[in-house]
Amino acid sequence: MEIGYGNLERLLIELFGLSETQRGALLGRFKYLQRIGGYGATLTGRGRASYAIDDILQIVLIFELIDSGCSPTHAVRIVQSYWDRARVNLAYAWSEIRAAPNGPLSEQLLWTVIPSLLTELGAGNGMLGVSLDENPGETTLGEILAWRTGKGPAAKRHAIVVHLPSLLTALHEAIAVVAPAQSEALTTALDRFARDCGVALPG
Repeated sequence: MEIGYGNLERLLIELFGLSETQRGALLGRFKYLQRIGGYGATLTGRGRASYAIDDILQIVLIFELIDSGCSPTHAVRIVQSYWDRARVNLAYAWSEIRAAPNGPLSEQLLWTVIPSLLTELGAGNGMLGVSLDENPGETTLGEILAWRTGKGPAAKRHAIVVHLPSLLTALHEAIAVVAPAQSEALTTALDRFARDCGVALPG
């Protein structure tokens, strides 16, 4: 599956509940992401720009972090640095959705980011880690609530938690609104994406 910039823009507007008046700001933000993160589109045979599933998922995760308060530069750095881990967690999340498309989503499959934004003002790279559990897709809400890291000024009392099944469900619902003809293609692309990550799908 590949989508053009127009559909990608409409997808982000629908996914994050943006208004039409925010389209210009979104375009400016996206151009900035292209410049610092290399998220340029692939040109098709007709010279049209298109984005493949890996790029779409990375861009959506980046905007999710920005929407949670991360700076664009920091969001790109986090997603690119931990993409190998994040993509596996996304694959597990999609497998869960495929197993129970109409069922309740579990509290597992939480992608947890400890951004440490203030360290960008001094030493350090601004990131202390992603996910509170060493087993991809097995971090639970209970584990997060019980989480502690150190004492004193260096202790971290906050994290950004993204519920990946909810994010993928919202992505699928958004594409059905802005580009209904691409809905089935997205399902197929996510199936292939999960298998490429080594995650088994039901059926």
